Amino acid sequence: IPSNAEKVLKVDLQTQSTSYLPLPTTQDEGHSSLTNKWYGGILGWDNAIYGIPYAASGILRIDANTDQVSIIGNYGSKQYNWHGGTLSVVNGAIYAYPAHAMKVLKIDTTNKGIPPTLLPIQRASYDNDIVTRYKWLGGTTGADNCIYGIPSDASSILRIDPRTDEITTMSQTNNDKNKWQGGVLSSKDGCIYAIPSNALHILRIDTNPCTTQTTTKDADLERVSFIGSLPPKKDKWQGGFIGLDGNIYGVPENFDRIMKLRPGLVPIVEYLD
Repeated sequence: IPSNAEKVLKVDLQTQSTSYLPLPTTQDEGHSSLTNKWYGGILGWDNAIYGIPYAASGILRIDANTDQVSIIGNYGSKQYNWHGGTLSVVNGAIYAYPAHAMKVLKIDTTNKGIPPTLLPIQRASYDNDIVTRYKWLGGTTGADNCIYGIPSDASSILRIDPRTDEITTMSQTNNDKNKWQGGVLSSKDGCIYAIPSNALHILRIDTNPCTTQTTTKDADLERVSFIGSLPPKKDKWQGGFIGLDGNIYGVPENFDRIMKLRPGLVPIVEYLD
């Protein structure tokens, strides 16, 4: 997926060779010269790969069957609109997380010709956050099949229900900047663990299905906890993965060691050289 590059890089795993796919000139609108064009690529149900528009004005679509590259929509260039997205296991749609954008971008990948749509966010009654930039950076699907956006500069968690397209905010953290980026679901406890960037704790979100429809502030706060006491270094890790051992590993950005987290009733954090 091109960020500053002017072409798509194709890696053929069978022949162990690489090639370039050009961006469409008829839809270019200066995309080639842009930096930070698309953030992340996601494989849809239609076997096409979708690049989420960050500074680029449109969605990047790469047809993996034909190598055809196209750009869908026009949401304004250099707007830093969305920061990655997640494919829903419920309906085959990709939901992109708003960085500077005020709405969630929904991309249907079921090959039914449904155009992308912008979905409004209904904030919780207690959520008075006025942050407009770098709100939610990355996220993942929870144990309840809802999609959760991880708060970077936002103080609340974004919750997307793909069954209804209802988008709400929940719980409260703090107003610090660049707190977490990305999150990983643990099958051990049904919780999402957000990867710390500047935050001093790991954010844990309980995503096990609710037995009631209660959406009060107290109920939301009970689903969130903070793990560990981390060094004050900025930009520690960016993104993480779950290993075959069921542990979660944070990828170092400016920190000099890998973060290893053992999920469970009492999560354990350690660092690997």
